[in-house]
Amino acid sequence: MDASVHSTEPSAKSKNLSYLDGAAYKSALFSRNVDIGPLTPAPYNEPRFLHKTATRVSIPKKLESSLNHAVAIRNSAPNEATYHLVIPLFITEWLVGMPQLRFGLSIQWKTEPLESRGQETRSLSMPKPDITIGFNWRSLIEDHCYSPQFIGPQYVFPISGDFETALPFFSLEVKLDGTEQQARMQNLHAAALMLRNLRLFFQNAHGSTDEFDTKVRVLTATMTRDQVDVYGHWTHCSSTDSAIWYEHFLMYSWSLLGGKEEFYRVRKGLEAFCSWIAEENHAWIVSSLGKMGIASSM
Repeated sequence: MDASVHSTEPSAKSKNLSYLDGAAYKSALFSRNVDIGPLTPAPYNEPRFLHKTATRVSIPKKLESSLNHAVAIRNSAPNEATYHLVIPLFITEWLVGMPQLRFGLSIQWKTEPLESRGQETRSLSMPKPDITIGFNWRSLIEDHCYSPQFIGPQYVFPISGDFETALPFFSLEVKLDGTEQQARMQNLHAAALMLRNLRLFFQNAHGSTDEFDTKVRVLTATMTRDQVDVYGHWTHCSSTDSAIWYEHFLMYSWSLLGGKEEFYRVRKGLEAFCSWIAEENHAWIVSSLGKMGIASSM
């Protein structure tokens, strides 16, 4: 995966906004129809496994060393940089066994920005999630002859130079204590871009987005020393002006105040969430490829 992103340094006046800009960043997100406050869709495609949380866990012996290491880092990491060295790798260990997916660590995106409809028109820095999860493009067209010359619409591949990771649907930010709100703002931006790209893909295939809106299509997660939160993200079309809004709500939380058992629950929980949202999206994406004539033309 090519992690390089070529850009020029902006001037002080035109410098892009980032999550470090606080209220201005929130205002910029809202100007792009990203709802800052949570709003639960009713009804929504709730995953069944949420009602099957085990009270006790049995940790495989092969994972005990990794879990103990993660706990030790959580307890002793003096700064966020140290925390980043281990935790994302620990979280993504299970992704190695899911070849239909691809993931990147701290890779900056390069895709069309969200259009501002409000007063805050300054550009937003492109997301650089600690973890980005999307589909392996080859797995989406596995029943057809893969053609390197055809890479699909540009918005399908938001990571610069990477034409294998398609249509990301899950991003995760790892932070230390007291910065979870910054992580949530980062994830709101990333989620809106993921939703925008998925929705555009759906619209190009089906001509309408009636079956896309109001369903959870994208997940994000924030992780600190103490807690992990998973958010579901969805779109809805305003009945007054037909504007598209990007919504979110808290789907699940885990505490990390304990030991390796809590870390194992987080690991298994994130794996379950990822498998669920991947399955939710995979079927309609493959169907959309057929409707767009992409798969059949290869």
